[in-house]
Amino acid sequence: MKKLLTVAALFLIVAFSFSAIKVWFSWEGEDLFRSLAEEFEKETGIKVEVSYVRETEKKLMTTARASSKFLPDLVLIKSDNLMSVIDYLQPVSGDYLLRLSDKSKEAFTYEGRVYALPFYFDVGGVILYNKDIINIPANPTFEELVEIANNAGLKRGFLVPIYGTYFYLVFYRTFNHNRFVLDKNFTFKDEATRKTLNFYIKLFHEIKNLPLDRKGLTSAFMRGESGIVMIGSFMIPVMKEKNINVDIVDVPYIETAGEYLSANLDYKGFVVPRGKLSEEVKKFLEFLSRESIQEEFCRKMYKFPSNKVAFETLKSYDKMFEKIYEYSKYARPLPVTKLTAPFYEAVRTMLSGLTSGEENIEKLTDAAEKVINQWR
Repeated sequence: MKKLLTVAALFLIVAFSFSAIKVWFSWEGEDLFRSLAEEFEKETGIKVEVSYVRETEKKLMTTARASSKFLPDLVLIKSDNLMSVIDYLQPVSGDYLLRLSDKSKEAFTYEGRVYALPFYFDVGGVILYNKDIINIPANPTFEELVEIANNAGLKRGFLVPIYGTYFYLVFYRTFNHNRFVLDKNFTFKDEATRKTLNFYIKLFHEIKNLPLDRKGLTSAFMRGESGIVMIGSFMIPVMKEKNINVDIVDVPYIETAGEYLSANLDYKGFVVPRGKLSEEVKKFLEFLSRESIQEEFCRKMYKFPSNKVAFETLKSYDKMFEKIYEYSKYARPLPVTKLTAPFYEAVRTMLSGLTSGEENIEKLTDAAEKVINQWR
């Protein structure tokens, strides 16, 4: 009898230890993700507890340093923040990764190992316009968009975030013929950087009343001060909720660069803290990789799935998805190397110089080189 009780007690302990998968979720779509977690529980009997956490990477770092016992099983992070938390993670693997696009896996790969289940992506660098206040022809060049916006009779011209470090990479990659390798040999003293900065200076002088920060650009667009804005695709549902009649401009060709705009693929994916890759977690990762699950989440949120089949399916859902599909052909994931953070710091230094009125390319690139050289 004692032996039976002991076995029963052990069974209860094991069952209790796997009573729930704990997930830290962030960004848009919390309620929809909770409904997917409930769907998983009905299918498997495994409960998923979802907590909304802002700045998940920071909380993951501070929690891991304090005590691993307080860590969740899965954390949703941005791909370009992977390096800040990679020491606290373990790689993931499984046949479910075969369902996902190569670009999505590239966004979370470091030294040949995948560190997340890519779930969806936003596009940084999509160009929106307000159909109620401005007309945009099919397939305009970037230079034509500047001219159209300036001549629209509105307070501001084309709202381009030319002082945002995140968007700098969009233009640099375009001027470098869609190439960007961030390693110890990277330099700001190359021709692509020079061309990008000259393009920025030209835009600064040409665009009418350009706000300098992303929040200012977004607010100006939503107030109707301009009819065209370059922004992240995550703003599409926000603007629709505000009854702004938005559409997406066709991927513009930048005549100065001789290339189409190369936007950022801003992936979000679920990482696993060390010691948390249980069989239950593996089942949930497999569930989240499915075509039907990613399609359900993305279709309702104007997100774009990492699952290859789901993305091909959604491109025909409406014109928004169709145009994002076109942007994705030229777009690339954000960099994942130990130099990612120093690169952005160096770009911020360089763009701060531009903001202050410095237009000497050598001085701007010297300042950027000085910053990144500290980390090589």
